[in-house]
Amino acid sequence: MHQIFLIAGHPIESYALFTFLAFAAASVYYYFALKAIPIKKSQVWTYLFLRAFVSYLGGAILPFAYRWFYLHKAPWIDIWNKPPGRYFHSVVLSLLIYTLIVCKMWRWPTRKVLDIFAIGTLLASSIGRAGCLFWGCCYGKPCDLPWAIRFPSHPEIARHPTQIYMIILEALLALYLFSFHKKSQKEGETFWVGVGLYSVYRFLIEFLRTNPIVAWGLTHAQLFSIFCAALSAIVLVSKNREPHTG
Repeated sequence: MHQIFLIAGHPIESYALFTFLAFAAASVYYYFALKAIPIKKSQVWTYLFLRAFVSYLGGAILPFAYRWFYLHKAPWIDIWNKPPGRYFHSVVLSLLIYTLIVCKMWRWPTRKVLDIFAIGTLLASSIGRAGCLFWGCCYGKPCDLPWAIRFPSHPEIARHPTQIYMIILEALLALYLFSFHKKSQKEGETFWVGVGLYSVYRFLIEFLRTNPIVAWGLTHAQLFSIFCAALSAIVLVSKNREPHTG
């Protein structure tokens, strides 16, 4: 693992580097996709600028609550220098709420924006998972497969490189949604297809990860995935009864 990269002689944390690259790639996609709706450039730039802060702060909410309520560790205020960690669902839910608020304030076409949001989110997550790989976190359960990796925190145990699995699968999901979006004739459909597919994929891959069991032998992510998959199915079934908008 390479937790620190030297770039132009300056040490850069690999996790921070790939988080930035993920944000940058998604921002480029958002910029051109939102501008094509069309939405004013000034509003798009403002949305993207504030999105960086929402992503950072929002990503700390669920880890913060988990450490407080489950680990009984006193919360801290200085999350800039000592963040409690970042959970995918915490980041996405925060950005989703922020995006819905922006759509309401500036009267953006919410369904169209959510379709773009789904693709950009998976694109960013796929790139960001590389940061987990190089940092040595979010690894999988022990295994003896030829491609198993030994991580610095437990060098004596070979594990599933779940970060690599997630990089590949989320990139494929992003590409599929991008292609699906071009053909879809119903606004909002791409978003809910993305929610459903991600939920199924995340539910399954959790069996290879080391997240703690919460209830019924399932993790937080699996329980949330069941809820999101069911909600997605309900919405998509109802959408099939709607007339085409394209």
